[in-house]
Parts: sequence; structure tokens; C-alpha cells
Amino acid sequence: MIAAGGFALLLTKKFKILLAGCVVLGLFVAFLKFTDIGSGNYAIFRFRSALDPKDASLNLRFINQKKLADYLSSHPFGGGLGVIGAFGHEYNADQYLSTIEPDSYWVKVWAQTGIIGFTLWFCMIMYLLGKGCGITWGIRDPNLRVKLIALNAGIAGIFACSYGNEVINNMPSNIFVNLSFAMIFNAAALDKARRQGKTILCHLSFLLYPACYALYGD
Repeated sequence: MIAAGGFALLLTKKFKILLAGCVVLGLFVAFLKFTDIGSGNYAIFRFRSALDPKDASLNLRFINQKKLADYLSSHPFGGGLGVIGAFGHEYNADQYLSTIEPDSYWVKVWAQTGIIGFTLWFCMIMYLLGKGCGITWGIRDPNLRVKLIALNAGIAGIFACSYGNEVINNMPSNIFVNLSFAMIFNAAALDKARRQGKTILCHLSFLLYPACYALYGD
């Protein structure tokens, strides 16, 4: 949520909003980090545990990542697809990597494809997010721009929290991310169509094209 909020503030390109938003996010983090208020609420407790460096779950993840780092230092392309996580337990139980829980989609990609595959995947997401920012900043329609800011921020938030859990690869998050990218990359055509007065057609294209793209490809 913090990553998504920060990304949305960045996309506004308005200094006052960015400054005020950073202050609010900072106060929110300080509230979680330095107080115990609301810890009886499960959602707040989970937020707070993410900022605790002594959390047992967090330290177990670091231990597992150290094991993976030792193994993958000699496997730059990783152990192969389906060798870790649920599929690893079911189909590759005889492999060393199946005995280690990834607890993270980032770590899962790293374990399966190695540092080379992880770097390519990470750079691809960064390129798509960066391209999305450029498209958003180039949109003239303020209402459409706000919607694109929300879509970009949602993707950034899901991508960031996938370090802690396999979010970006699970339903319905994967559908949201793919459709959001398709909508963002189709937004320039929609903005142009609106300026040319093709209202009904551009609305249909904005809704139908991303769905078809996500299902069938280009």
C-alpha cells in the first residue's frame, strides 16, 4: 500500500501533493513502527509485523534466501520452472530447491530462472512501469489521467508486495495487472479518439481491446 501510494504521488507531478502525501505516508509508517495502537486488529497487526526486523517469519525468510543464494551462486539460470513452491513439492520433491520455501514471487523467479532470469524479469517490469508513467504524463484528458495513475499505482503496489508473497502470479491479481497494462498502453489511442469526438467507439475499444489482448495476445 505504501509503494502504491508513493507511486501515485510521483505520477501526479505536483510538488505540493507529493510533499503532503510523503508526510502522510511517513506518519503512517511512524504510527506502525513506533506505537502499539490498534494492534488488536489483525490487519494493523500484519502491517506492523512487516516493519519488525525481529519478526520470526521475516528472519526465517532471510535464512531461506541465504540457502538459495549459496545454491544459485553456481546456477546462474536457476533450477528450472516448477522446481520450488507448491509445484516443487508435488512434481519435483527429489530436487533440493523443493525443500526450501520461496515465500516470495521475487524469490521464486530467482530460484527458478537464476540471477539472469530474475534480472530480465525485473527489468521488463521496470520498463513497463516506466513506459506507463510516460503514457500517463502524455494524456491530456485529466479524468483519464487520474484513472491511469490509479492503474499504474495498483500495478506498482502488487509488484512491490510480491516480494513478501506470490501476489502478482495469483488470481485475481494477475488478471488485474495484465488488463491494467493493456489499458494503459491503449490509453493514448483512447485520448486521441476522445479529442476527435469518437466517444462511443473509443470507450468500446478501451474496454474490449485489453480483454482480447489479455486472452489472445496481440
